[in-house]
Amino acid sequence: MAKILIVGTGGVGTIAGLSLTQHGNEVTFVVRSNFEELKKTGYNIESCDHGDQKNWKPHRMVNSVQEAIAAGEKYDYVLVAMKALPDVFSTADIIRPVVESSPDVAIVLFQNGLNIEEPIVEAFPKNVCISGVSMIGSTNLGAGEIHQAEPDYVKIGYFDNGSDKAAQEKRAKEFVQAYGPKFAHYVDDVVYHRWRKLLYNSTFNTICSITRMDSGRLWLNGVSDSLIRPAMGEIRAIAKADGHVLTEEDEDYMIDSDGEVYYKPSMLVDVEKGNLMEMEVILKAPLDVAKKHNVPTPILSVVYELLKCLQFQLKEAKGMVELPEKLARKSALH
Repeated sequence: MAKILIVGTGGVGTIAGLSLTQHGNEVTFVVRSNFEELKKTGYNIESCDHGDQKNWKPHRMVNSVQEAIAAGEKYDYVLVAMKALPDVFSTADIIRPVVESSPDVAIVLFQNGLNIEEPIVEAFPKNVCISGVSMIGSTNLGAGEIHQAEPDYVKIGYFDNGSDKAAQEKRAKEFVQAYGPKFAHYVDDVVYHRWRKLLYNSTFNTICSITRMDSGRLWLNGVSDSLIRPAMGEIRAIAKADGHVLTEEDEDYMIDSDGEVYYKPSMLVDVEKGNLMEMEVILKAPLDVAKKHNVPTPILSVVYELLKCLQFQLKEAKGMVELPEKLARKSALH
């Protein structure tokens, strides 16, 4: 039995916690929103993998990472399933207390995006960093209501921190067993799978957010072929320049991955809720790689600039942007 702390208990983190508890592990949730209510009532989960779970609770719920270690608890893994927003906060800073109190803890990242592991390895070079690429379709509807419509399927691998590779691989494979081999699978090249997921996240996720349309409506408008597919071609070109070959079959799979439903990608759901978007790790990170290798990205570059405008609106609505009374703008017209 492993002791696991989960930070980020939305659609992905809650189902991860459910799977881990059902496989005999002791799971603690860090719950920030609706803590008192959820501590009393638990979660109501509709899951295509686990069935309906009414008033389900992990072994323990706490309100902060500090509370999770207050009584001297030690953890084998800290699983991070919160949004990756490096332009807003540092994931490393959030989990630092548990890493310092559990020196042998392995850090598991169930987050979207590319190169999210690098700041973790830099901050905690002695801890094994396990990268998880989740293809689950699970949504937090609010107030502990979780709807999982698509099966849990996580690719697990270690992100090399320069220490003994066999030891890192062993720790990652142990986590696969803890999670359940039905839902988690060990892979040698987890970075490749991050690139593969970007075929969807850098295109459908971003363009659905800008247009406020679900993937089904984009498909009905022909945008899947006229805009999404060429944007996927840019991701494939960047990945190839970085040493990871994505195929046309990968592209076709992502185009058709939402099946017959009118699916709202997570970034669109965030925008509708007024939440900030993971645009830096999902789109800016691959664009940085493109710049490094001189790969042209005419579509994705425009998409990113539009996302910057949308993110600015979201930040302004949250009071995170202070606007000057007058603009110090210079123009040849004045």
